[in-house]
Amino acid sequence: MTFVVAKILSNSVFSWWQWFLYLAGLTHYIHIGVGEGILLKTGGTAYKKLDYDRFGGVFWKYASLQAIACVGIIGFSVIRYAGSADGICIVLAALFMVASNLSYFLSQLLIATNRTSDYSKAVVINKTIMLIASLCLLLGGYRNYIWFAVMYCVGQYCELLLCCRECKEVVWCRKKRQHGFVLQAGP
Repeated sequence: MTFVVAKILSNSVFSWWQWFLYLAGLTHYIHIGVGEGILLKTGGTAYKKLDYDRFGGVFWKYASLQAIACVGIIGFSVIRYAGSADGICIVLAALFMVASNLSYFLSQLLIATNRTSDYSKAVVINKTIMLIASLCLLLGGYRNYIWFAVMYCVGQYCELLLCCRECKEVVWCRKKRQHGFVLQAGP
């Protein structure tokens, strides 16, 4: 897709699109290793044997941390880059960060419990949405990078929703117990 988009968009618009993709790639540094901890701690465990309340508590605290980081980044961007293309890219990347890191959390849980096919479906739908949206935007004559970035975010939020559906026992845990970010070893 990058080769097609590069030929159709102007140089300046394509450079802003690439800048957004770069910032979106950097958002994975803010996932603080929680996904890897889940993979290492629960690898090989059956999904039905998970402590849903424990992982649900970690998920919602992690979601809160991502939301706080998103609000901080957006606040900085609005103050520093008010209305510029840089600011728009940073805001969209911050919004992308929340969906990307939360879906990464759930994807690691699905992979650790050998439900890779469920996660793969979510990724395929994400990429399909982005491909169809990009083709519609290009054929419709839209040449602004903001529309492409928004569709990139929409695809990621759709992936997050599908991962939430696959991990509904974790995401919508029943008990309201308090848990820390670090998953403890042992029973």
